Amino acid sequence: MDKTELGGLFYPTKDQLGNDIPFDSLFIPYIYKEIYFEGVYIDILNQRKDMVIVDVGANIGITADHFRKVARVVYAIEPSPEHFAALKKNKEFNKWDNVEILNIALADKNGEMEFSQNDKNRTMNSLTVGENLGNDSWKIKTEKGLVGQINAKGYQDFIKVKTQSMDTFFEENKIDVCDFMKFDTEGAEDLILRSEGFKKVANRIKAIEVEFHFPNWRELVNYMIELGFTARQYESSAKIVLFVR
Repeated sequence: MDKTELGGLFYPTKDQLGNDIPFDSLFIPYIYKEIYFEGVYIDILNQRKDMVIVDVGANIGITADHFRKVARVVYAIEPSPEHFAALKKNKEFNKWDNVEILNIALADKNGEMEFSQNDKNRTMNSLTVGENLGNDSWKIKTEKGLVGQINAKGYQDFIKVKTQSMDTFFEENKIDVCDFMKFDTEGAEDLILRSEGFKKVANRIKAIEVEFHFPNWRELVNYMIELGFTARQYESSAKIVLFVR
């Protein structure tokens, strides 16, 4: 896959079939905006310099690059083949020695799942977008077996990706305590956060910042509070809630 350098970072310019990827579909400026203008990570990252951080939905590594400066180790998780290829190149080119990269999707089970790819907005690739209902409407799968609906343009391809449950991920990487987890899974938050695997390790996560995409997000906030977290919503362009123990 071709990659282009952007201020020391590489981003994908071709998809798996060799088609051009428009730069606008990557929403790279939006990611920088969340970090530097909206300051959605400031409260946590100002505390220590030796943190264990898990970046769920690492994209091409912009947030991992930001996190690594205050981390002992960053686990950058990205299931999209195109984004992961750029993430791998960025780690190697920029010598991110304390960033471990994983080409998997966290889910409610170990194995494989279908992963939807959105060619209009490459940040909207998702595990939980299912059947096309027509008129740019799509079914959304949830952990509780409920089916919601999302309206969005651009979902075209479905590929198989490797999945791991949250507890398996912690065990395989020997994570005793996670100081901070960034959680941006494009609609899979219900599927993962309500899973048995997440419940098994929830008390080992000190802080988790979740970007919510699903309509029942307030129910999930209450659920996280029941698990022992306190919650604070950021004033930002996205629905971002910081949960802390």
